[in-house]
Amino acid sequence: MALKNIVHITHTDINNDWRIRKEIYAVLNVLNDSHTLSVFSIDSGLDVNPFSKPNVKAFNFKPPAFCGGLPKFLRLPLILLLFSGYVLKNLNFKNVKVCHVHDTAVLHLGFIVKCFSNSLLIYDAHELESQKNMQSKIYSLVTLWLEKLFWSNIDVLISVSDGIIDWYNSSFSKKKSLLILNSPDRVDLEKADNVVDLRDTYCLGSEKLFVHIGLLQSGRGIERLLEVFSESEHRIVFLGFGVLDELIRSYSDRYDNIHLYKHVPNHILVPTISSADYGICTIENVSTSDYLALPNKYFEYLFAGLPVLVSNFPELEKYTLTYKVGFTTELDVISIRDGIDKISKSDVNVNQSNIQELSWSAQSEKLGRLYIEILEDGFDDN
Repeated sequence: MALKNIVHITHTDINNDWRIRKEIYAVLNVLNDSHTLSVFSIDSGLDVNPFSKPNVKAFNFKPPAFCGGLPKFLRLPLILLLFSGYVLKNLNFKNVKVCHVHDTAVLHLGFIVKCFSNSLLIYDAHELESQKNMQSKIYSLVTLWLEKLFWSNIDVLISVSDGIIDWYNSSFSKKKSLLILNSPDRVDLEKADNVVDLRDTYCLGSEKLFVHIGLLQSGRGIERLLEVFSESEHRIVFLGFGVLDELIRSYSDRYDNIHLYKHVPNHILVPTISSADYGICTIENVSTSDYLALPNKYFEYLFAGLPVLVSNFPELEKYTLTYKVGFTTELDVISIRDGIDKISKSDVNVNQSNIQELSWSAQSEKLGRLYIEILEDGFDDN
């Protein structure tokens, strides 16, 4: 009997895309001996078999060197065109059971695979793809057009928040949908190795220590946080990198309660930030995707045991109040200042056992159950 094939396609570097890698591990956990897994990605630099399984094949496309010299508006379409040719050349269309595509950039490939193999098509939208911040209007319109074009061929929609899933189902037509949160797994904070103690690093006493993680760019409330903490007795550490590095460093040079720490590897991020007191997630309403987001840094704060101060957006507010893990704030300077002054650990109880259903292990089980349903031919698209 011929082996059935599961295909994952992404236009990102899978070596750095933890969500996709974790999803693939979740699929591998439920694959039986009658199925193989093929993974197509761009310039991942991974080994031929990065998942240490004999029934997994990784196809890693490295764009030609000349692409690097092209302007962005030409470079990205050309790389995607070349990548599409690479996938179609190397993919065995026979016996494909599932084609799981990550984001809109490769949705057309999922459509082609489905047409030629009669496979199920899973569309994994890691954000609200056509409504993202720092995305050109033309790119957004093309993305929306592609989603509309291929929507009727999608069998399962996966995304990162209920709000984003509802947007898709109401904007197009309702699909079988699955919420997979961008969360880490539970961490034994006591046993983690090579962890930085932020409080010791900055020789802090009993001051409130806040931490902000993620890309340091506009749209994340960083400019307001700098203004607030420049007039505060509390301390904040920014972990990450981005275009606002220099701005944060300039504040750090002038104010001894504002700190910029270097990027921390993903595998020690949660235990590292656990040495702070509170996490801050003040993303701004710069796009519908941001407004409906449940970013991974929010869950990283929770699994580090940190109460959170977050934007009063629908999804963030729902989870924060439901699980009683922190407080919400308006995004003006006065509200944020009041929030950091009033937040107290005595008012919340962030305990890993209380948020187990938000952990990656719980998300992995949900994705595994979907694949078991598909692999056992019990798939119901309702």
